Amino acid sequence: VKLEEKERIQLLMSASLAIFLVLAQFCTTSAFAPILLSHPEAAARARHCAFWSGGWGANTAEALMRRRGARDERSRLLLMQAPGVAKLRRAENAPGNVFVDESCIDCGTCRWMSPCFTRSNDKSAVTVQPQSEEERLGALQAMVACPTGSIRTESPDPLSKQATLSFPLPVPGLSNVYHLGYHSPKSYGAAAYLLVREGGNVLVDSPRFNEALAKGIIALGGAKYMYMTHIDDVADHVRWSERLGCTRVMHASEAPRAGLSPGEGSVVLEGVGPWELDSGLRVIFQPGHTRGHTVLLDKEEGVLFTGDHLQKSSRLGFLAAFRRYCWHSWDDQIQSMEGLWKESGGFRAVLPGHGQRLLCTSEQEMEGHLKRCIEWMKEVA
Repeated sequence: VKLEEKERIQLLMSASLAIFLVLAQFCTTSAFAPILLSHPEAAARARHCAFWSGGWGANTAEALMRRRGARDERSRLLLMQAPGVAKLRRAENAPGNVFVDESCIDCGTCRWMSPCFTRSNDKSAVTVQPQSEEERLGALQAMVACPTGSIRTESPDPLSKQATLSFPLPVPGLSNVYHLGYHSPKSYGAAAYLLVREGGNVLVDSPRFNEALAKGIIALGGAKYMYMTHIDDVADHVRWSERLGCTRVMHASEAPRAGLSPGEGSVVLEGVGPWELDSGLRVIFQPGHTRGHTVLLDKEEGVLFTGDHLQKSSRLGFLAAFRRYCWHSWDDQIQSMEGLWKESGGFRAVLPGHGQRLLCTSEQEMEGHLKRCIEWMKEVA
């Protein structure tokens, strides 16, 4: 039977995805990886492959075995993006207008943004349809934030435009921090934030580029700095720095892979810090997840932006690190966590790139959470 042209294109795209997957695993796990990544452009391209194939890290048998599960899962999710599969409504969705399709990569963004979403069979699903206007708006904001466009509606919702224009969205409980939404598939759906302050605003990590969002950021005063925690979450940083005219900040161990060099509209942090980026802003060196991971502390408000270093686990119910996705060294990450409280001087809020936020009523409460996290990290080492 002669295939229709559309079916031929779908088969070709599926085959291309499979080839991409093989190349991604080769680039990050083979003995040739150091050679392949020696060229800046090759390194930049391979970084995206590394995200899907299991991440950066030492090429040891133990490390590769530990990452096999992560690679297999992300390989499965990548292949589910194939045309004809991605648009299917998941059977796990509750009947109603809002649904998640099969292109979901299980980044978890929608689940901490709206209670209508939960995890079901390794992906997100709408298990309770939104009823009130507030619930509908929250679900639609999650749809805007979704990095893969996997949240959809059977029919248009009148609140869709309001949801689209609602970002930057104030973070509840904090007076000067905004969630930027528009998560990027390049960072596996990491959250980005805008810290608004008199000395100049700070863009924390990168959302996917969107002109409406850019105008919203400019309306709040633009951005003096674009601080990036580590290489995984840089996404569209070049476009954002060009649009906002902000100075990019990153650790020297991560900067080359992002194409950053000192003195070219960027600040490259050398050594182990800590560094005072501006009055009341401290960058703290926290290697572990990656070799040059850092976190940013707003000392005045007691807010810590943690990237992929620290988050509140929905599964465990307390602060935790990503054991399965530790690309560099778990021992180093434990050591970093043990020194975090002293180097920071204390904080009351954790805003991660992945995972749930944690806002405490006092620094003492947060210190207790951090001690519990360190105990758990040692238990699973």
